[in-house]
Amino acid sequence: TGAVVKSQQESRGSAPSGGAPSGADIGEQGAKEAALAHAGLTEGDVVSLSVKREYDDGRLEYEVKFWVDTTEYEYTVDGATGDIRKSEREPHPSASSADIGQEQAVSIALAHAGLSQSQVYGLEAEREWEDDHLEYQVEFKAGGMEYSYDIAASDGAILSFEREKD
Repeated sequence: TGAVVKSQQESRGSAPSGGAPSGADIGEQGAKEAALAHAGLTEGDVVSLSVKREYDDGRLEYEVKFWVDTTEYEYTVDGATGDIRKSEREPHPSASSADIGQEQAVSIALAHAGLSQSQVYGLEAEREWEDDHLEYQVEFKAGGMEYSYDIAASDGAILSFEREKD
């Protein structure tokens, strides 16, 4: 019949109506501090720390992810109050202690693409546990193209890559 049976709208950038009051944003630093405090850690204790600002059901929140040795942590932090909405801690005991590091993974991806860091934008790199091994997922944009790489954390091997028009 053409009738809409379900609709969803997600806003980015500013709080949707009914969301957090204007100015009520703890920021990425506040979210990071809340997650680390909850875990009883400092920034120096962790690797591959990432913070993403997003809206879920009209509420501002931050997704904070990091690793300590072979344990992966993931937090959802309320963007207005700093309260922990969700926390997960997942040990990966079979994870190899060999890790090239996030900076090296980014360098490998950029070299493969024939680009320098100053030529790209939207660069994101995350350490992930995939199919019983650690890898870095590296994404960036340059020259109207979007690049995506999966790089083995153990030795820097490129496991997969894609390049498509942005």
